[in-house]
Amino acid sequence: MSAFNLGGTPRDLLHEAAAREMEVVASETIIAEVIRVLRDKFTWSPEQLQQAERTMRRLCEVVTPAEFRNVVAADPDDNRITEAAVAGECEALITGDKAIRIYCG
Repeated sequence: MSAFNLGGTPRDLLHEAAAREMEVVASETIIAEVIRVLRDKFTWSPEQLQQAERTMRRLCEVVTPAEFRNVVAADPDDNRITEAAVAGECEALITGDKAIRIYCG
């Protein structure tokens, strides 16, 4: 959501993904949540939401997590990010307003 709304480092990372400088994974649950928040919190139009979803699907490998995880007690919704990272066999997890890189491998 930050990449779509705020620019800065999150937008830079989106451009890296578009240039195939990194691989990005997401699950159907993550895509749906991004669309919901853009609609409900940022009042994006249906056309903007369709474009955002197309962008996510073009830039991301959509994975299906095989297991549920409960590792982020402070914000349980963030567990969906961890699940997608594991399902996508990611080497790093980039999260947060400042796009913190957490290397897993």
